[in-house]
Amino acid sequence: MQNKVPFDPGYHEFSIKIPAEAGDIIDEIARLKKSHQRKFEFQKFEMQLVPAIKQCAAIYLGCILWGSYLFHRYKSGPKEIEGNVIMELPLEQRNSIDYSLEINFIAGLIEKLNKTSTYHLRRPSRIGNSLTPILGAYREFCELNNHFKAINRTDRIKLPAAVDHFKDYDEQKLEALKVKIEEILASKKIEKLLEVGFYLP
Repeated sequence: MQNKVPFDPGYHEFSIKIPAEAGDIIDEIARLKKSHQRKFEFQKFEMQLVPAIKQCAAIYLGCILWGSYLFHRYKSGPKEIEGNVIMELPLEQRNSIDYSLEINFIAGLIEKLNKTSTYHLRRPSRIGNSLTPILGAYREFCELNNHFKAINRTDRIKLPAAVDHFKDYDEQKLEALKVKIEEILASKKIEKLLEVGFYLP
């Protein structure tokens, strides 16, 4: 155990799946005949959908932060990563994994929310484009690591450009990030990871 580190510090507990029909619901609301109905139904749906999108984005960001911590913290003494459930899947199922599909789906929802809100409410949506850099970095993170199909050592992790600054962090700064992640997980408020951002200096 001493020479192993977890693949997931606890994000799985907060993992959710946004229904594939979410975009269709926005289209259905847009087809309502009366303006006040469209506004009311869209605002109601927006209040449900935005927290779910933020939760997904927080987990994406959390994965990048955890990967950055593992790679840089153990750079001089790489450790084995345990608990990568992707590696435990049957070969055919493992090979079919492509997280870009999920990322593109959420990016599409954000775009649709923004357009619909601007058109029907004459204001930006409650999510705006604040999560776009996270989605882009997570897409890069997944592609660099072949969607985590063979990540079993800390020195095999490849990181997106958004966290290049981690190379300048000492052990104390890295351990402080670990503590912050653990505190957020313990609080059950996973969206607070969005406040950490890319853990910039």
